[in-house]
Amino acid sequence: MSSNLENFTKWYVHPITTLRDNPDAGFIIMMVAFSLIERYLRKKLHLSESDKLSDPFHKELYSLFPELLTVKHAKEFWSIHRNGILHQTTPSEKFIPAKPTGYSHEIEGPVEVVSNGFLIRPSTFIDRVLNTILGDFSTYEGGTSSPSLPVVQPYATETGGAIEITISSSAGLAKI
Repeated sequence: MSSNLENFTKWYVHPITTLRDNPDAGFIIMMVAFSLIERYLRKKLHLSESDKLSDPFHKELYSLFPELLTVKHAKEFWSIHRNGILHQTTPSEKFIPAKPTGYSHEIEGPVEVVSNGFLIRPSTFIDRVLNTILGDFSTYEGGTSSPSLPVVQPYATETGGAIEITISSSAGLAKI
């Protein structure tokens, strides 16, 4: 059975590495980046899945991405980008309408505040996320807190010996 770190590397680090320099993969990279960093920050702050994200979360996000300049910008950034991309696959205008926003391979850092909006460089953004998690993987794992990371076990079917993967977590079992 693989360790959590080995699975994380196989499931996230290696696939993202193949995508990170593709200029057309920004949305896919950011979908993964936001999910990973949300889990990491929730675990770091001991927040459950049902806990609302408040100032301590946005302060930690700002601490991780000081390029956001303020905690207020971190909150706006999360509302526009994380909520928009993970709910609608595009930055949201629901919370802060008409803020200029976009992806750029021309900026140097992972994110830049511009004209009261944000530019993101997905490749450097995901690099920061992955390096943060890999540098503090025990926090990402979350110890005994829920939700736990999935456990992958080989599962031989009764038909022809094909292999399925059983993923068990606190939510139950699923076969892929």
